[in-house]
Parts: sequence; C-alpha cells; structure tokens
Amino acid sequence: MKQKLFYNLFILSFITGISFLTSNCKKDNIDNSAPEITSAAADSATVGEAYSYQITATNFSTSFNATGLPSGLSVDTGTGLIDGTPLDSGIFIVSLYASNEYGRGTGSLELFVASAAPVITSSASVTDSIGNIFTYQITATNNPTSYNAVGLPEKLTLDRNTGLIHGELAESGDFTVTLSATNSFGTGIMELALTIVNLPPQITSAAVASASAGIDFSYQIFATKNPTNYDAAGLPAGLTIDTETGLINGAATVTGDFNVKLSATNPAGTGNLDFLLTVVPAPTSEIPAPATSVGYNRLTFNDEFDSIETIDVEGTKEPEYNWYVDRPIWGGNTITQPDAYSVENGILTVTSTGYSANWAIQSYSIRGRTGHAFRYGYFEARIRFDPTLGKNVRGFPAWWAFSVYHSRVNNTDRWAELDFFEAYTGGYNDYSGAFVGTVHDWQNSSQVHYQNKNNWQQLPSSTDFNDWHTYSCLWVPGRITWYFDGVELIRQYYSAIAPPNPLANGTISPTPEGIFSILDTDPEGILLILGSDEDWPMEVDWVRVWQQQ
Repeated sequence: MKQKLFYNLFILSFITGISFLTSNCKKDNIDNSAPEITSAAADSATVGEAYSYQITATNFSTSFNATGLPSGLSVDTGTGLIDGTPLDSGIFIVSLYASNEYGRGTGSLELFVASAAPVITSSASVTDSIGNIFTYQITATNNPTSYNAVGLPEKLTLDRNTGLIHGELAESGDFTVTLSATNSFGTGIMELALTIVNLPPQITSAAVASASAGIDFSYQIFATKNPTNYDAAGLPAGLTIDTETGLINGAATVTGDFNVKLSATNPAGTGNLDFLLTVVPAPTSEIPAPATSVGYNRLTFNDEFDSIETIDVEGTKEPEYNWYVDRPIWGGNTITQPDAYSVENGILTVTSTGYSANWAIQSYSIRGRTGHAFRYGYFEARIRFDPTLGKNVRGFPAWWAFSVYHSRVNNTDRWAELDFFEAYTGGYNDYSGAFVGTVHDWQNSSQVHYQNKNNWQQLPSSTDFNDWHTYSCLWVPGRITWYFDGVELIRQYYSAIAPPNPLANGTISPTPEGIFSILDTDPEGILLILGSDEDWPMEVDWVRVWQQQ
C-alpha cells in the first residue's frame, strides 16, 4: 500500500514540472521573438548644439538603424546611439529599427529641432603690443551672416561679412570690445578683453654706411613700435637729421670714421643703435659744359666701379650702396642674379639674367626704399660694346631711368620713363649706330603711351662702338637734351600747360597739353638703370650725375 502511494506521488511531480517549464517558456518568449522598441517616441534638440538619443529595445537586439534624421545627426548601427549636431530646424519623423536573429522591430521618434542664434567661440581675451599688425577672427556657431565689433581701438577695422578684425595697433590701453554674430534666428554677443601694451622702439636699419665728402648722402632710420621722434648724436659736419622722420641727409664736409649714436623714441622709451659712418674723399671730376650751362655744379652721384662693393650683391636693400638688384614690383619677389654683372679693373660689365627688358641693376632699392632717385640733373655714363652682337637678341645695351613710384607700387594712372641711350636693333641686325634717346609718358595701365617723335639720330658710320664714348642727358624743367661725346643730338621741350615741341608719337593728334610733364611731378623721382641682353655685354667705365648746388 505504501509502495503504491509513493509511485503515484512521483508521477504527479514529474507531470507538474513539465507543465511549469512549458508555461514559462511560452510566457517569456526570450529565445524566438523579434525586438520591440522601448525608447521615447518624442524628443527635442537645438540647431548648432550637441544632441544624443539612445535607441532601446527588448530581446537582445544585435543591430539598429534610423532613417529620416536631420542633417548633422547619424546613428551607430552597433549600439543604437544617435548623436551629432543638428544643422536644420523643424519637425522630423524618424523611423527607428532594432534587429536580432529572429526579426526586426520598428518604432518612430518625433524629433523637434529648434532654431538657434550664433554662439561666439573665439578667444575672449587677447594681448598685443603697439605698432604690430593685429589680426583677430570672430568665430561662431550656427552660420552667422554678419558680424559687428563695438569699441575697437583706432586704426582697427572689421569686415562685417567675414568677421575679420585687422589693422595696425596705434594706441595702448585696455579695451572692452563687444563682439556680435548674427543669423536669421538672432544675435550672439561676447565681450573681448583687448590689452595693447607699448614697448620701446627697436632700430632695424643698417649699422654701417659710407658716404663721399661733398656728395649728397641720405640714410633713413627705421624702427619698430611707432617712434614719435629720432636723434643722431655724432654726425659729421654737413649732415643733419630730421627728428620727426628719422631721415639723415646732406653732404659731409669732413672725412673719417664717425661713431654715431642713433635713437628712436616713443612714449614707452628709447631704442638705440651704434652706427658707423665712413666718409671718404669725393672723386675729382671736371664739370661738363652742359651741366655748367644750367648751374648743375654739384656731383651728387658717382661710381667709378673701382670695386663691386658699390653693388648690393647680397640683396640686403640697405642704404650704403650705389646699385641694387631687387626687381620692380611686377617682377615678383626676385633679384638680378650675380652672373648678370661683374667688376674688374675699374670696369663694370653688365648683361641681364634672361630677358628682363634691359634691366639689370638700378640706383634705388625698390623694396628697401633707399638709394638714389633724381628729379632734374645732368646724367652721363662712359660706355662701350661690340655692335656686331645685336643679332638674334631681345635686349640691347641701355642706360636709362624709370619712375620709382611705378616700380614700387605698379600704379595704373601715369608714370615716366627717360632713356639716356639705347642701342636698339629690333633683335635681327647688327647695331646700326642709331642713337636712341627717348622720353616716355605712360598712361592708363600702358594702354596710352606717348614718346618724343625725334627720338633717334644716326651717328657717323666711322664711329667705333668698341671704343669708349660718353652718353649724356640734360634734364631741366620743360626741356630734355641728349648728347654723344658732349655734342647735342636730340632736344625735347614739354610743358604742363602746352603741347610738347616737337610733337610726340601718340594715340591723339595733335599732342595734348601736359605730355611728358609727369617727369616733373612723378611722386618719388626716377631711378637709374643699367642693363642689356644676356648675349650682348655692355661695359661701363663710370656713371655720374650733376645737380644744382
């Protein structure tokens, strides 16, 4: 009896266990059902601000996806994380997905993205020093369409379209500048604390220079931090300094080595430089008759080419040289290479480096803004060359002068050129002996061009150009005269209030009033140039300029 009861209880327990397991498997559905999305069905974000949303689901989802997201948001399909920075405003209905091995569950998210004004993200404090060029870029979120800056120091300007603040720092102090960035949804504002300190000047001009007694000399003191005045203690007799501009000029009356103490001062203090000036005796030269006839009795420029040291071979652009090699502004940041010139036995030999419009070396440093420039004078050079080398070349021996201002800034209105002598051949023949001396009046970006009509004279066929000859030009207000070995060949009159006589070649006839008068008014005078073709060397014994005492 007891044995039968135990057996019945065992059978009942086994059946009950089987029923319990079956009931639970059906109830939990863990292993054979697709996921169900359980994350929020609505959310909000703001344009330009970081946003994140996590897709959640049941039943061990192994991958996720979302479609219909606004620009700037993306979904990680492995984790279900949606994040990024929305770029567009509006209401977006986003379809959500979660998948496992049994299927895919779907859901939706109604995402409201609100518009936003810019938020300025650039630095809130800047320190700089007076005299520097200041650049500050306003940066901001949410695509600003315009910018503003209130309270900028003097000389600083804002580009309202780009947010760039730029200019020279001209005053010191602490400035609170209110910056703003605006789009169609509003304006973001930030205060910039700008501190401008003042430092003493630092003199940057050359520490050595040389001059010739009795010949005009100039030296410009250059310094940082906006000096308000300058001084030079220990200058030789005959030289003076303009204490407002820092320009030293004059003609020294004594020779020797002079240790000059240069100074540049601003409200923060004084910067000093020990400057060595060597004054050598002036070369002796008889005044040519054409110069004497108009009172040009002072030798203001002279190079006998006893040494190459009068040429700025290294391209330093310092003021102690007679000749410089930096190219005009339209020639790019280039210099004439050393193989275009040499000095030996008191003779300069000059060609050009490739075709360079007969421009090898010049008397003024275009980028250094120092050297020798002229308005009026008697200009002469002693030159020789082989006339049989004129075939198949583009350049030719030339001794000429050109506008300093146009060389430096490439202005488009009007500028002057004065050619003392050109051995022009056209590039196809031996040199014929035509003395070409020309004055040019260039206008309107070279679209209008005048030059004197009788700009050449045929020299005698017996002239030996392999021998030395003096090529000269006399320039006085209203008249230019060209000479060969002291004999007048060509004369050109001009006036600001009357047409030139003889007439000029040009696009308008008769020649308008004022042609060639740009020579008298070109802002910075003219510089001297020597040059030729690379296959046609020109030798120069000396170059001299006489001007009024």
